[in-house]
Amino acid sequence: MIPRILPPPARLAAFGAALLVWTLAAFMPAKALAQNRSGPPAPGEEPWVIATGANYAPFVDPALPEGGLLAAIVRAAFAEATDRPIEVVTTSWGEAWSSTLEQGFAAAFPFAPTTARQEEMTFSAPILPAEIAVFRRADHTDPRMELGRLKLCLPLGIAPPTPLRSVVEEMKLRIARVATVEECALKVQRGQADVMLLPRLVRFGLDADRALAPLVAGDLPGERRFHHLVVPRYFYRGQVVIQAFNQGLARLKESGRLAEITRTHLGSVLAQR
Repeated sequence: MIPRILPPPARLAAFGAALLVWTLAAFMPAKALAQNRSGPPAPGEEPWVIATGANYAPFVDPALPEGGLLAAIVRAAFAEATDRPIEVVTTSWGEAWSSTLEQGFAAAFPFAPTTARQEEMTFSAPILPAEIAVFRRADHTDPRMELGRLKLCLPLGIAPPTPLRSVVEEMKLRIARVATVEECALKVQRGQADVMLLPRLVRFGLDADRALAPLVAGDLPGERRFHHLVVPRYFYRGQVVIQAFNQGLARLKESGRLAEITRTHLGSVLAQR
């Protein structure tokens, strides 16, 4: 008698159906899966917790409407691609990066890519550009000819523009690293630093801040960078998260909603330029 090595027909059919569902879940876009589900997310489905920092107006700050422009874009992009709950939380910039790397958060934003960062994280499609500029006190002369004596203040998370990196690496610039834009602005205002780096829109977005009022853009070389969402490079969940985000972001751009969200948050800022 030949041993029965195949499951009964009913069990075989069930097995085949389960295999089909698993295959679809693995390869279908997140939005397609969402469209095939009806009603709210399944009970107990854990939200994706997305981390960001603070004091980076108009892009992210808990005091801003919707947490800032980039927080609004991140939520809208995920809503386009998946019905999984999304929770944006504010923490320190260092914690946002390190905890995401250890899978404590599903993703973090906004970060600009560097060689070292790209070894640890996968970066999303570009979200919005940020023009990094060098600011100085309005009553100081242009410091281009005095690079060797300058002290540069860098808020946490902002690296020198590419044109300035060789100068920094050769120790021609002294560097003060602080946690926030406001701390850098105060150092420049008080003469404890000569110049500082920050995105131009951050400067325009904080015109009401007395600490930033005396600052003007200098003529030292700047750089155009992009904001990105990041996930751990070597974990499967991260790739699922970033695929959903990239799909949603593409839909926001195609529909014109990205431009609409940007105008809503930056209209008053851009009007001052």
